[in-house]
Amino acid sequence: MVLSENLFGLPISQFDELIKMENENEKFTLIYEIFKENQERRAEWAVITWQRLEYDVLESGANEFDKQVRKLEKSQKDIDKLHPFIKLKAAIKGFKDSLPLIRNLTDPAVIERHWKRIMEETGKDIGEINLKTFTLSKVFELELQFHEEKVTEICKEAKEEKKNDETISKIDDRWKSYYFEVFKHMNKTTNEFKGWAIKSPDEVREKIEEDILLL
Repeated sequence: MVLSENLFGLPISQFDELIKMENENEKFTLIYEIFKENQERRAEWAVITWQRLEYDVLESGANEFDKQVRKLEKSQKDIDKLHPFIKLKAAIKGFKDSLPLIRNLTDPAVIERHWKRIMEETGKDIGEINLKTFTLSKVFELELQFHEEKVTEICKEAKEEKKNDETISKIDDRWKSYYFEVFKHMNKTTNEFKGWAIKSPDEVREKIEEDILLL
């Protein structure tokens, strides 16, 4: 078209809408490239079993995608108004926000009953909880970032419960080793052996009181 207009000495036509579409298409391509890479990476993470989870790998990946989105937002004017970009940014932020919660859930104190409570809170049924075969895809389904306060509370309670269990176990083990000292009770007049008697239980009584307070 431009060559024809030049040939006949006509004014060069301006296709503003076409230029605008080309610019937007370029932005959509950039958004899609990040989205595609993010989806591929999440698919790789999703099959990792809970016991083989490396938190640093997830954190590094989330930070990498977050930087890409920020860079794109700065370099492309008005890209933040495009719906695909808004969704991409929200998805990456959501995953990044869920990472501290995932880290809390890796604590050994969090056991099956706590996972069941999380399922109740999130309204997501991810099936049987077996931490040996459990994969990150199940965790992703929970969308933890939308339930941050409750998940944090459950993890905190789990740690307190574990601490209490350990304390009770120590008390139990300690009392298994306690014993009453006994001595021979003799008739003071005849010096005849009358039987075995318990020595003053003051020390044991003191330990009982300490453990009762602790419990």
